[in-house]
Amino acid sequence: VDLAGNTYWELKQPTLPSPSASASASASASASVSTRPRRLLQPSRRRTHLADVQVSPQWHQWLRHARPDPPSLQEQEMELQRQADIKRLASVWDQRWKSQRSLRDGPGLGLEARSLRGIALGGDADEQTAAGEKRGVAVKEAVGGERGKNEAAEGLGSGSESG
Repeated sequence: VDLAGNTYWELKQPTLPSPSASASASASASASVSTRPRRLLQPSRRRTHLADVQVSPQWHQWLRHARPDPPSLQEQEMELQRQADIKRLASVWDQRWKSQRSLRDGPGLGLEARSLRGIALGGDADEQTAAGEKRGVAVKEAVGGERGKNEAAEGLGSGSESG
């Protein structure tokens, strides 16, 4: 019996004679085929369709002959406790995840992004952020200077073609 009240049965099957055994009376006992026992589920509610019955993984393994012994009540209770713990931990991590700002939020990166940079690079986050901002300004000036030259060249070229 599982925690939901479902009953599980194991029916021993009789040994059948082997189809390859000869019809002679000299067929030995080793020529018989031993079939594995048949395992069944009886739902706790009589008018329930078998597709609607929730079967735990341990009982499902037993029904499919993946495990030799049926699960004990203690094992089933431990599994329910494990599932409840996983759900609780998942909800805690979901709350933590939702409370943090996303790095995709744009240029207004807050303290969270600075602290993440410090963790990724190792060391003081504020010093690394200041150094990164200085490098960013230098890169922007260099790119801006190149853009200015390109735009000036394009302006001169387009002016000579139209005139």
